[in-house]
Amino acid sequence: MLSIIDENLVIIKDKCKSRNKILKEMVNALYKQKRIDDVNKFYKAILEREKIQTTAVGNEIAIPHTKLKEVRLFSVVIAICRNGVDFKALDKKDVKIIFMVSAPQDFTKSYLQLIAKIARILRNKKWKDKFLKAKTKKEVIDILYEFDKTYPDRLKLNKQEGILMKKNINKKD
Repeated sequence: MLSIIDENLVIIKDKCKSRNKILKEMVNALYKQKRIDDVNKFYKAILEREKIQTTAVGNEIAIPHTKLKEVRLFSVVIAICRNGVDFKALDKKDVKIIFMVSAPQDFTKSYLQLIAKIARILRNKKWKDKFLKAKTKKEVIDILYEFDKTYPDRLKLNKQEGILMKKNINKKD
């Protein structure tokens, strides 16, 4: 997973004001890192997904996600909201850990693999607690590194996805 996230895509806040504000901040992080081309279109797609059904998966965790052609690089943004934020979760708990997944339109297999891997990390209380205790962006990245070492990355891009990734990395601004 570390190939698609870095410290610039980690947000740690003691107080998140609302679901939409933290989602907007996460989308802006993607845009600042040149991982998406259209911040408004991506943000709108994330909110549309939330209208269909909350991405809060329970146990204080949400995994907002979307695939769009405006996504340059398959990426993850992590936000930790220590106070919790209302995502309209079915278990009625406020969300404290948010993993936002952005993928190019044509990514399907790796997109689903990544969401499954994130769910695997956060289902485990030990790993979830480590994220909640992290005080710095580096600590969050270190936790992901430790997880990847413990459970070697099964995220594999198919040939078409690999070509798209290389093309988008080399795209001129």
